[in-house]
Amino acid sequence: LEPLQGEGGITPATREFFAEARRLCDETGALLLCDYLNIEKDRVLVHWACAKIRHAAEHAHTEPRQLCDLIRRKLLSTSAHVSYADIAATADAAGNKELATMLLEFEPRAADKVPLLLKMRAVDLALSKAIDSGDTDLVYLVLLHLKRTYVGWPCVCSWSGGGVTQCVYVCVFVPDQNDWR
Repeated sequence: LEPLQGEGGITPATREFFAEARRLCDETGALLLCDYLNIEKDRVLVHWACAKIRHAAEHAHTEPRQLCDLIRRKLLSTSAHVSYADIAATADAAGNKELATMLLEFEPRAADKVPLLLKMRAVDLALSKAIDSGDTDLVYLVLLHLKRTYVGWPCVCSWSGGGVTQCVYVCVFVPDQNDWR
């Protein structure tokens, strides 16, 4: 936005011009600025969503479902491919695990989703998403997390379904031998 146009002499912008520009920026999320500065829209949208979450956590009580719907509508209104995992991480850091979990439902990349679910201690959901992805590395990541985190459990996990395998290997800790089998 150039307040002074110098092409054909100096033409200062009016108050009405700035008021209209402000209205348009509020309406569009200032994405035209991204085009002008050659900035990727997805980073700006992620920043906007994270700022919205931090503001809601600090200043106003907004229901997680409402905030999730608002963010989702805004992100769907553009063609940008954003990382919902980055936004969900901000929600988790702001203490809103429910919102973080809702946002992760829209994250298409299981490799971004599963580690954050583990960090949030949503182990059952992380295992489910890892198995659904068909990525054995993610399944092993969850199982290793369980092994390190829940030492001493007689049965760490079991899963039957049509995911990576019909049944994930059940990890059992034998207390007398201090060994995993």
